Amino acid sequence: MSRKPRIEYEGACFHVLNRGNYRRDLFHLPGSASAFEHVLFEACQSFGWRLHGYIIMTNHFHLAVELTLPTLSVGMQWLQKTWAMRFNRFHGQKGRPFQGRFKAIHVQPGLAFANVIHYIHLNPTRAGMISPHDAASFRHGSLWHFQQSSRPQFLIPITALRGAGGLEDTPEGWAKYGEFLVRFDEADTEERRRLYADLRRGWCIGSDLFKEEVRRRIGAVVPARGRAPRNISGAAWRLEREMEWGRKLEAAARLFGIDLTQLPNRKSGPEKLRLASHMRATTDASNIWLAGRLQMGTPNGVSALLHRYRKAATAKSIDPVPTNPMKVE
Repeated sequence: MSRKPRIEYEGACFHVLNRGNYRRDLFHLPGSASAFEHVLFEACQSFGWRLHGYIIMTNHFHLAVELTLPTLSVGMQWLQKTWAMRFNRFHGQKGRPFQGRFKAIHVQPGLAFANVIHYIHLNPTRAGMISPHDAASFRHGSLWHFQQSSRPQFLIPITALRGAGGLEDTPEGWAKYGEFLVRFDEADTEERRRLYADLRRGWCIGSDLFKEEVRRRIGAVVPARGRAPRNISGAAWRLEREMEWGRKLEAAARLFGIDLTQLPNRKSGPEKLRLASHMRATTDASNIWLAGRLQMGTPNGVSALLHRYRKAATAKSIDPVPTNPMKVE
């Protein structure tokens, strides 16, 4: 299976992340986080990245990257490979430290990108490592660097500051930014819940118009079902289909009154089963996509769960999907 295309161009902004293979710890050994930070800074200089935010946690990392050239894929390949070689050589290990290809979520510049940066800065807080009041003390992250007297030119603080109310790049401004992060961490708004859901499972963060613009950059015409048409790569077509499935899933969730940001952890949660059954009945959404989007385990597991769900619904004379599913647009 060919990989999904990265839509890379000057000015494109991404939330990039990856974690340790089998979720193992990567950066807990002495010097490992500092070494990754050093290689990250090399990548920024070599590939023209503007780094608006980052954090290096125990078993994963997050980056908020703006491109000046279409170099995200080649740069991330170099970054992960270079650090892995140095890590393995220093610790006498073999194999791939990372779980695979990195994840890159396209983000709309401006407030949406700023919210991603706030989310990144609060990672140690969500992990229970530090209080949100002490977020700036976390050493291996951009917030610590932003408040130093000197910092690399590719490290860009203005997006975070503007997204916190137009603060100044001064000690006073950063003190106010720390107070803003505390409020951001405590807020329980629909916007923040949607942001966190998109960061966990989404492909693009921003307005509907921005998402449509990203879709147009793919340059593919989307057929309703079936194989990719001629002159359209299979990878581009699959990405287009997944975007369409995402919109259909959101519409189904609204129809059923299900909050996609509050799905149960259980793979067989009733909300997940109802949505998955509906998607399989009314779209060509794959079990691979459903397993990942709804956190239902493996594709084969989705098939087994839906078989039991439909069998139980039939036995109870219950229709597992709406009587007129085509109304869901």
